[in-house]
Amino acid sequence: MLPPSDVIISKLHLNLNSPTLIKSPADRSQYRAILNWIQRYHPPEASTNLEKVTGLIQAFHHACDVNNWSMARQLLSLRLNTPTQEELDNQLQTWGYYNEQIELYTPLLGKLNDEWDAILLSGLAIAHNSLGNHHIALTYNQQETQISQTLNSPALRARALGNTGLTHHCLGQYPQAIDYYQQQLAIARTIGNPSALVPVLANLGSSYYQLKQYDQALEYYQCQQEIIELLDDTNGKAKLQNNLGNVYFAKGDLDNALNAYHTWLVNARKLGDRAGEGRALSNIGNVYHAQGDSRQAIDYYNGDLKITRDIGDRRGEAHALGNLATAYASLSDLDQAKTYAEHHLDLVRALDDRPHEQTALTHLGNIHALSKMPMFAIHCFQRALSIAETLNDYNNQADLHDKLAYLFLQQHHREQSISHYQVALAIAKQQNDLALQSKSWNNIGSIHLICKQLTPAIECFQQVVNLRHQQGALSGEAKAWVILGKTLKQNGQMEDSLNAFQQARKIFESTNNLDLVARCDAVLEMFEAV
Repeated sequence: MLPPSDVIISKLHLNLNSPTLIKSPADRSQYRAILNWIQRYHPPEASTNLEKVTGLIQAFHHACDVNNWSMARQLLSLRLNTPTQEELDNQLQTWGYYNEQIELYTPLLGKLNDEWDAILLSGLAIAHNSLGNHHIALTYNQQETQISQTLNSPALRARALGNTGLTHHCLGQYPQAIDYYQQQLAIARTIGNPSALVPVLANLGSSYYQLKQYDQALEYYQCQQEIIELLDDTNGKAKLQNNLGNVYFAKGDLDNALNAYHTWLVNARKLGDRAGEGRALSNIGNVYHAQGDSRQAIDYYNGDLKITRDIGDRRGEAHALGNLATAYASLSDLDQAKTYAEHHLDLVRALDDRPHEQTALTHLGNIHALSKMPMFAIHCFQRALSIAETLNDYNNQADLHDKLAYLFLQQHHREQSISHYQVALAIAKQQNDLALQSKSWNNIGSIHLICKQLTPAIECFQQVVNLRHQQGALSGEAKAWVILGKTLKQNGQMEDSLNAFQQARKIFESTNNLDLVARCDAVLEMFEAV
């Protein structure tokens, strides 16, 4: 893994007889320690990756102790014989040793030149983002940006924009992240280095994916793929599989998603990319969960959880806890689900991650609802709704109003239930979400029906029929005609009721649903008998 010791010593120009290098007995002791760590340190058998580079790290700290910042920089930049062929600091990132990265970057800050400070600030921001310290990362982003502007370097400016975008992405601020990435992309295109386009295209795809704009995400991933193939970047091709797998999964193509994730898992392990391995395990778990195999999913989620805890990836740990909560809930192991959901909520709060706090509260609310603890569920959903409103997250606002309406109806608070359904309906209209509009009208109509308020119930069910017709949802439209027909009959509107059942029968017949055709025929015979 390490270059031969004589090659390292030659690169460092380490000569214990040099009077310009050795100025005191104390200095000689430090340089002798550097030499010993490079020449004589041998990691134990079955050592970790960190133990394999401990000699270099210790030599680095001794170089800092004698203020030999140039030597420390050379040790930091030493290229290793690993599958990724990365320099020491970047290799630590790949392995997931973020705290060790920070310990290397921090003493060099302000000791070299502005360009190196920009590199160090970039590394510090990325490491802190990996540890979930996003606000600390943002401070380093700002300092890196200032230096890039002072040096008037397009390459440094592009990197600073990308790093700032990454921090906003980690904070769940995806539109802001996209804005920074677009600025980075514009500069990267002027530089003329195709490899510089790869990470920004990947990041744009990831942010659009989080916004559920999957076609847009896929477009950026395909652009990324074209460049990777042009560069013949084997590692890049493997990493891209994870992103493509996410899009396949979102579109319901589970087989292709699973193949993509397994490809990435094999390569992440080959590269020693611990964070990537954890993400691949998590995503494979998601596929099994979607296929209804929650126990298999839990095995993969636990693998992800172990890795995130090993490398100190608190954001990844929170994600794994949330996945485990959902999987145990699907197995009706609600006590275990609640434990994981509460740990998930505690961690995202510690990270000040508002979008994922909203998700965690929703998960916990779902578990309370399944546990027949409606007031606890209502409390969680109300807090989640407050966050969704702050974030202008209209889709989740509508979903939470729908959940609250259902729970209030269970508690016989019908006015509050209708109020929440009406808000969900208003949001659905604003978002042009026909399915949610139909669902909301149907639920409001059902409450009116329970209260024997037949006229407003009929008006609601007529809206449902119209919306399901617009959607082209034939089965749903036919069922809506049946409900409308029954309500009209209750209200004494026999002719309108007859027409509703005839419409339902026509659709059931066109879809070859013979059982429901027979039921409609039975109802229509009753009308003829009258």
